[in-house]
Amino acid sequence: MRSAIRKERRIELAFESIRYFDTRRWKIAEQTDKGPMRGLNINGDGTAFYNIVTFETRVFEKKHYLFPIPQGEIDVDKKLVQNTGWE
Repeated sequence: MRSAIRKERRIELAFESIRYFDTRRWKIAEQTDKGPMRGLNINGDGTAFYNIVTFETRVFEKKHYLFPIPQGEIDVDKKLVQNTGWE
């Protein structure tokens, strides 16, 4: 059921910039948001346009689920501890 709901959200909200937050909330970004990203060859003419090419290789680590706390904020409050992985 969970995979069906995730698939439905991926399709229904495809162009609304929701997927970024969904993958982080569901803690599946390590599987879905890293590795080679592929698309059509925008530099190709005619049928070369339809060739699938890798345009970037993304890195996603466990620490990316949380943003780092700015050092200035940590300096103000000595009880504040940096998020895991950003030390």
